[in-house]
Amino acid sequence: MQSKKPSEPGRLPAGVLAVLVHLAFLALLVFGVSWQTKPPAPVSVDLWSSVPAPPTLVVKPQPLLPKLQPLPIPKPPPKLESLPEPEPAPKAELEPPKPDIAIKEKEERLKSQQQQKAAADQRRKEEEEERSKELKRQEDEVKKQQQAKLKEAQAKAKEEQAKKLAEGREAQAVAQVKAATEKAAADAANDLVASQIDKIRIKIRQSTQVPENIAGRPQAEFKLVLLPTGELLSVTLVKSSGNPAYDDAVARGIKRAEPLPLPPNPALFPRFRELTLPFTHEK
Repeated sequence: MQSKKPSEPGRLPAGVLAVLVHLAFLALLVFGVSWQTKPPAPVSVDLWSSVPAPPTLVVKPQPLLPKLQPLPIPKPPPKLESLPEPEPAPKAELEPPKPDIAIKEKEERLKSQQQQKAAADQRRKEEEEERSKELKRQEDEVKKQQQAKLKEAQAKAKEEQAKKLAEGREAQAVAQVKAATEKAAADAANDLVASQIDKIRIKIRQSTQVPENIAGRPQAEFKLVLLPTGELLSVTLVKSSGNPAYDDAVARGIKRAEPLPLPPNPALFPRFRELTLPFTHEK
């Protein structure tokens, strides 16, 4: 006996569904084609006994356009040379604002320093004026002494001459008078030289700026070689004071004081050609 195959579940409904779908598709095609079919539109024809003449085309003359002048071609703008970039301005460092008290103290300190400097300048000026007056007084006194000595020598020489003449020794009297006159002139010249050397030393001392920290009384000796104009030919330190700062200050003061004062009589210049002067620091 042959065994029957069991029927697959769902096979019959699927077949029925497929038949229904095909029938619906066929009906859609039939009704869709018949619904879109339309009767053809009637055609109308016009009959002419003769062919009409073609319309004449009238062409109106157009005015000639004026001849256009060509526009000038603009020149290209000049090339700008590249300018150097400006250097950045230095940034100012802003100082922190200072308190009012600090500013006031600084102003008072500056004012006090200015007052002290003005007082020191005034004292220095007064001292220089006093030294100038003293120097002038000494010069007048030396001149008076020289004149007095000269008059005394002349008077004495005259007396001696008169005495010698009275005694009949005229030649001896003349020689004595001449010797006395020469001696008086030499003494006067020596006094003038000494006075002039003092003037030179005073001017150098006034031109010397000694440092404040110099202590004691250092003494230095310099040799000066002068020209007839009073200018310095050379300055040589003969004897040091032992303090280089004081020696340098005096050397600078000597150079700052030139031209040095010389006597008006050129005959006395040989005695000023070479001078050896000592300088002592005195506060």
